[in-house]
Amino acid sequence: MTSNITVDELRKFAETYVAEEPDRLGADGWWQTPLLVTAPADSRFDQLPHIAADDHVLPEDLLRGVQSVIVFYIPFKKELIKENRKGDLPCRNWCLAYVQTNDLLKAGKECGQCIKACPVGALSAEGLERRLCWDRLTENRRTLDYLADLPDSTHVCGKCVALMPCSFKNPVVQKDAG
Repeated sequence: MTSNITVDELRKFAETYVAEEPDRLGADGWWQTPLLVTAPADSRFDQLPHIAADDHVLPEDLLRGVQSVIVFYIPFKKELIKENRKGDLPCRNWCLAYVQTNDLLKAGKECGQCIKACPVGALSAEGLERRLCWDRLTENRRTLDYLADLPDSTHVCGKCVALMPCSFKNPVVQKDAG
């Protein structure tokens, strides 16, 4: 059964997740309320390889038949931006915010269990080799007979997320000291 999640519910989840992050870190937060929107996966995305990177993948590269995408942005607080503007070198708080923002988005990076679980080596500490992942998804759909009666949009693997430390809970949440 498919559960439909509204954009507002997704936005609220992102806002809560970002708002609770400083509690996990035991520090002040660096972020304003995240911005989250959905967009139709249309020809506007065709510009990404020209404006972002030549090898930037398109929504269709990741999921055949995709109809929409979720785009989010987590802006820094204005005070942090103003603090970093001073001088020629980055301020310490900007550096801390950079590290913590990356941790907020890729919190399991230190664990590495998903990297080991990927059957095609598409994951590394540096990121996801999307083409390797997509090739595996496409191969699974094309070669596995037990998927033949499923919709053409069925591109599955999930070996990198099955029974990982983060599969059922956030493994980096601080434990209560009491």
